[in-house]
This record gives sequence, structure tokens and C-alpha cells, in this order.
Amino acid sequence: MFGAIGNPDHDDCVRMVDVALENGINFIDTADMYSAGESEEIVGKALRGRRDGIVLATKAHIQMGEGRNRSGNSRRWIMQAVEASLRRLQTDWIDLFQIHRPDPSTDIEVTLSALTDLVHQGKIRAFGCSTFPAGDIVEAYLRCRTPRSRALQHRATSVLAAVTGHRRVGPAALPAVADESSDLESACLGVSRADIARESRWTWQPVGPRSTRRVLILRTQTLRRSSTLSNNSSTSLRA
Repeated sequence: MFGAIGNPDHDDCVRMVDVALENGINFIDTADMYSAGESEEIVGKALRGRRDGIVLATKAHIQMGEGRNRSGNSRRWIMQAVEASLRRLQTDWIDLFQIHRPDPSTDIEVTLSALTDLVHQGKIRAFGCSTFPAGDIVEAYLRCRTPRSRALQHRATSVLAAVTGHRRVGPAALPAVADESSDLESACLGVSRADIARESRWTWQPVGPRSTRRVLILRTQTLRRSSTLSNNSSTSLRA
């Protein structure tokens, strides 16, 4: 970690980045709250003159300074946080901007709308999340698929793929598959709706207390997928 909570020697931190880049590393991840912005400032110094070859990621959500509006996932704070990160990182764009934590006080659609606008403005190239419960990610995905959120739909498939794109899906990634109206989500797991219908251990459950949508979860401890479910018969799902 760069800065006061890790290594406070800026020159030493820049040398670390130099060594990493010289050895083929091209992805750097930081966050605004790491050392209260100092980490981003160090990364900005280290990447000066060689930004184009780097995939740069940062995050926002956690309190930055004083004031009740300087944290969270509201449109107001996300827009301010991105501008501040761009200044500290000395760059015109962020390749991956991540929401650091969930915010129960802000509707997820407000957050998704703000992030999508930032993509359209060219200030971020893509967005994601960090340490979100799987149910919140599924809720975000389902919101992207509602008729009033068509502008977000092109991001929905990659959101779900990020949850289900593992050979072994751990407890935190379930529930993470489907609503009842589409085959898309079950296809992401490599199973068909007919397979699911034959498997009594799958059950439909609400996404969350405020949601009317339902997702598919696995009730038993382990399901070993057979060749009818996947080309790789050794793959298992853990709930």
C-alpha cells in the first residue's frame, strides 16, 4: 500500500512501480481512500509519461474528508470522487472505476446511471464493484434488464459473467443465476432450464427484501455437474 498507511516514501513507491512495469505488469489498482488520496497521487507520479500502456483502476465510496456528502454511492459523490481521482492520478480517464462498498441509502439504479454517464463522458472506460454481496450484484444486473434501463443493458451480461465465470462458484456467488423469464442467466452457468427443472436441489428465492425479482439458488451443499450439464464433468457448484 502506498502512502501513510503503507510506504510513505514516494520515491521508493515510484521505484516499485518502475520495477513492476519493467517486468511486464500493466494493471495498477488503487482507491481514493488509500492514505486519504495519497496513494492515487503516488500512482499518478509513477505513471507520468507512460499512462497509455497501463490499465488503471481505482475505487470510491468510503468517507473522504469531512462532510456527510463525501462518501457513498450517490450521483453527487460519484461525480465528485471521479473528478478528484482524475486530478490525483494526473490522467484524463480511468480504465476501471469501482464502487468500493454497497450503499443501502442509495438506489442501485441511481449509481448505475451515474456510472453510465461517466462512461459516455469518457472519464471512465468501464465500471465494477468491490466486496459487494452476490445478491446486490444480481439485483444490479436485474435492474439493468428492466425496460426503463435499456441504456444499461449492454453492461448486464458482463456483470453476471463476473459472478458466474468461475469453475467453482463459492457461497458468496450464489444466488447468482437467473430470473424466471430468460434462458440467458442459466446459459452463463452452462446449464439449461430443462436441466434445472429436473434438479430438485435448485430453488427460486427473492433477490432481497425490497425486490420482487427471484433468482436461482442451490439448496444442497454440493452438486456435481454431469456431462449433461457441462462438458467438464469434474466441475461442481458449492452453495
